[in-house]
Amino acid sequence: MISLLIKPKVLQIETTNDCNSNCKICMRSYLKRPVGYMNFEDFKKLPLKDFNEVALHGWGECLLHPDLFKMVSYVHSLGVKTSLCSNGTLLDKRLDELLNSGLDEIAFGIYSLEGKDKVIENIRMLVEEAKRNNNPIKTYIDITMFKDNLENIPEIIDKGIDIGVSGIVLHRLFDIYGVDDSIKYGLNSKEEKNLQGKLLKNIKVK
Repeated sequence: MISLLIKPKVLQIETTNDCNSNCKICMRSYLKRPVGYMNFEDFKKLPLKDFNEVALHGWGECLLHPDLFKMVSYVHSLGVKTSLCSNGTLLDKRLDELLNSGLDEIAFGIYSLEGKDKVIENIRMLVEEAKRNNNPIKTYIDITMFKDNLENIPEIIDKGIDIGVSGIVLHRLFDIYGVDDSIKYGLNSKEEKNLQGKLLKNIKVK
């Protein structure tokens, strides 16, 4: 058996590839795999404690998995940091489970505020409940940057600040397989620099 001298930083586990959304920038529709859910007993066989962090998400919506927070609690019991990335649509239905699981961090993928009123309200509810119960969970809004949503990014950040999330994450569009032809793809270095300047100038942090 190999003994690790240094723990790898993060183990990412896709607990399910099922999803209740069909985001146009997501690679999921290009993955020709049957829908499945990881079994909890199989999950426990993974070398979870050999890592500093276990991220329980992938191309699917993690909150669909009925045993998700059983998995989170199990990893937490090993003294390992846990994180999730979600679309936030089911958060209100699983809020108590989430807050009682020992989850350390959760990010919510949002690239536009259109049709996201419920998601924003769900995140606001999580932030408020965590604060009320002195739960140290960190919450993030994760924004994918691409040319079609450049004008939307400042308002998404403002909304995140307004509802009190811990931070905002910006990342480039992953064009692994080629997504919807109607999308204008990633930003060049000049466009990224211009966006950075605009955000630094206009975003007001409370």
